[in-house]
Amino acid sequence: KKTESRAVQIIPFLGVQKQFWGMPKESAKELQYSYQLMGDLLAQAGALWSLNPEKCSPLVGLYVNPKNLRAIRFYGNWGFSANGTSKDGLLRMFINVAEESSAFL
Repeated sequence: KKTESRAVQIIPFLGVQKQFWGMPKESAKELQYSYQLMGDLLAQAGALWSLNPEKCSPLVGLYVNPKNLRAIRFYGNWGFSANGTSKDGLLRMFINVAEESSAFL
């Protein structure tokens, strides 16, 4: 069965060292390092798409180990949805920044 292919902006890797999880302490969630990183990445993806929607996809994707429930929950909180697995067993997750653009721009 042939599947439809679509252009996607990919986040190749996102990681925060364990010592920085939940940091800075005593701050609002949106000020924590991991939230700042993801917010900046999605804002950049939204800006790229809005400046050139004919050539740049509003879809942003990433791959995550299906056993990494903390990461899956984090991405889900941002609006990413799971969409199958890659050939090597990683969970594919996507978000459409065109639909979520007001949250990131």
